[in-house]
Amino acid sequence: MNNTEHPKHEPIEEGIEEEISDLPEISYSRGNWSSRTAHTLLVWQRSVPRRSWRIAGGLATLCLGVLALLVILSSLRAISLPSSATHIPQPIFLPRHAVSYPRYTYRTQPSAIYRGHVGPALNVAWSPDGRMVASGGRDSSVQVWNTQNGKRLLVYQGHSNEVLGIAWSPDSRRIASASRDSTWSPDGSSIASGGVDRIVQVWDAKTGKHLFAYQGHTDVITSVAWSPDGSRIASAGYDTTIQVWAASSGKRLLLYQGHTDAVYGVAWSPDGSRIASSGDDGTVQVWDGVTGSHVFTLLTEADGVAWSPDGTQLASSGLDGMVKVWQVR
Repeated sequence: MNNTEHPKHEPIEEGIEEEISDLPEISYSRGNWSSRTAHTLLVWQRSVPRRSWRIAGGLATLCLGVLALLVILSSLRAISLPSSATHIPQPIFLPRHAVSYPRYTYRTQPSAIYRGHVGPALNVAWSPDGRMVASGGRDSSVQVWNTQNGKRLLVYQGHSNEVLGIAWSPDSRRIASASRDSTWSPDGSSIASGGVDRIVQVWDAKTGKHLFAYQGHTDVITSVAWSPDGSRIASAGYDTTIQVWAASSGKRLLLYQGHTDAVYGVAWSPDGSRIASSGDDGTVQVWDGVTGSHVFTLLTEADGVAWSPDGTQLASSGLDGMVKVWQVR
């Protein structure tokens, strides 16, 4: 009997030896390095126990599932905004030029609101006696309100299109309205107007004779206003500027550039010291009528603006069809 002892071998998983032995013989050459690498990897893969491959595959699947879940949660978080996002405060628009005095921004609510127009209220004018407010709208109507009780007094519907200009006579008994902006002089002798021709024009109120023409705007003029003493005319337009003219000579005295979008309304304070303007930038701005210095800003959507006769209130009209009254002193 042959008592020769055979060397002991470590046990390997059943079937691996046969699989390895079945690998095809590959003759390698100096340029066949890719085939050699592939063959080496295949031998290594088949030498690893199958159970280890199953565990590795399960772990990889679990990791991919967790990663996909994190991506989905991140997407949902990015889409869902907090509830406070609907209450983001409106931006404050300040003049472009630098000034050395404090700027004040009013955030108070209007003291009165008059509703009546169907669609936007495009302009507003306070009667000289302070008892009424007139507004013109895109619904082709002019409406007059009692400022004491908010009651609507009358509705004028003589226009066939939107009312873009409205002005009271000095005695509070008559109203002039137009498809482009116009305003009476304080003594009632003249009417100033502005429009798509970018020219401020002055007419004799009795004869209709053309008196003056002032040129300076680069786009449509939307609003004109006489100073209380009749010596100056303020005009505003799509070019974002308000310009002040000497009524007698047509010389431009001031150029205000505080708005960042088209300006729709302009009005002098009763004492002629301040000018209020309303623009498409969501503000009503008040500034010094002599120096052009900014005084304060109201944050409100407004097309038209008007002072009360005592200078303590401002009325604004906007695209929401409402007339709002603000306490400013």
